[in-house]
Amino acid sequence: MRVKSIRIAVLSVLFCLQGVYAGEEVILSIAGKEYTNLDVAKHIYVECKFREFDRAAVDGYIIKRMADRTAQKYAAFSFADSCFEERHGIFATEQEIIEEIARYERSDIYGLGRIKGKIQLSAIEKERRELRMRYNARIRILADKRVEYIDPDYKKLTKQDIEEFVDDYRNTFHPAKLGQREAVFVRGIHFIQSAKGPEDYPSLRKKTEELKKRLDKGEVLEEIADEYDGLYIGNGDEVWLSPHDLQKEGLSALVPWSLLKGKYVLAKFKMSAGAPIMIVKVLDYKPNTRTDIGMAFTVFSDKHVREEAMRLARRFKRNKVLRESKELREIKRSIKWLYKPAETSQKIVEAYHEFIE
Repeated sequence: MRVKSIRIAVLSVLFCLQGVYAGEEVILSIAGKEYTNLDVAKHIYVECKFREFDRAAVDGYIIKRMADRTAQKYAAFSFADSCFEERHGIFATEQEIIEEIARYERSDIYGLGRIKGKIQLSAIEKERRELRMRYNARIRILADKRVEYIDPDYKKLTKQDIEEFVDDYRNTFHPAKLGQREAVFVRGIHFIQSAKGPEDYPSLRKKTEELKKRLDKGEVLEEIADEYDGLYIGNGDEVWLSPHDLQKEGLSALVPWSLLKGKYVLAKFKMSAGAPIMIVKVLDYKPNTRTDIGMAFTVFSDKHVREEAMRLARRFKRNKVLRESKELREIKRSIKWLYKPAETSQKIVEAYHEFIE
């Protein structure tokens, strides 16, 4: 089945890039510029290729997107933006893309990049991630340059801009809060359960408590690990967890998570009734910074929350400026499809299935 899926995915790419389905023909006109079915197919293929949801293992996924009216609509809007960029000499340089990727990774305040960095990616997955980062960075750069051309001062937020953003955010999210919940970054250390199951938990607990005492005395885990059979050390798969998911045991239960950084703690997952006890090493801690959107812009909120609120408010204003641009509206109003969507979409799908048989 997997071989078939890979074969279909490869054929889908060839099908889109070579325009096999119906020959190359003009199907779209924007501001006097014409685009062919192959131009639209290439755009949809590139968009699908770099997005998280595209696993390139779904029968005819890309070509079905080609026949989807929503995908065609967004392709046309993207071409309209390109017309505006070409008209005013707007483009993204290689250096700007590199700097934007670095800026995005630095601004990853919730630690997601740190988690992803621990995941073992294959060479293909790493390549796809890098391409996706470049693709998204270029999109952000061009959007900023378009709005900067229309309104050079768009990054300066007025009181009215913030009020409009807060009202929109309240109408979109319920509750309207910004920030992160309390979280601990931990590495799990536990003994692999034996075939006996729950009846073996007491012996596992005894070994776990003994190991914890030795670690508390300063012994190095890697040096004493060989003395214990079935010991699992979660190097490389550290994760952020909610403290509400973990039940601390022993004296550590009396100590706040914020004071346990760098310590070994006996704990169990609350949701796993009867689960054996384990040791977690607390590598990092983040306090609860959840703040009402109305308070996020004040000095009483967390620094990162204020930065995130300002970033979202600027993005809201950027989208508003682009949406209200007279020139961009005129370009998008000039979008004209030169074919009958239902007939052409059906023709594309039928030709595709003939192609892969």
